[in-house]
Amino acid sequence: MHLSRYDGAWSLLIVTQRGSCDRTYNFAVRIDNGIVTFPGFVRARGRVTSGGHVRVAISAGGKYASGSGRIARNNVASGRWSGRSGRDRCSGYWTARRS
Repeated sequence: MHLSRYDGAWSLLIVTQRGSCDRTYNFAVRIDNGIVTFPGFVRARGRVTSGGHVRVAISAGGKYASGSGRIARNNVASGRWSGRSGRDRCSGYWTARRS
């Protein structure tokens, strides 16, 4: 049973604007009962509030990133992120659309 109006499959695009991290990352993301999961990643977590505010954190292979943002009424989400890859600090923006 879906408890969140944002539940379902989403396509996430992460864009690096500062730092030497990869320029873009694409992920398939799921929201179930307001919990954000990244299939295939062990260390990833996130939450969506009933008002559409999003917070996520993910780590893999020595890379770590966290971000926050908001889901709009048209099922498009966006926000900012920051993280690190080894010694390098990176940051940028992210967008997501319901799949």
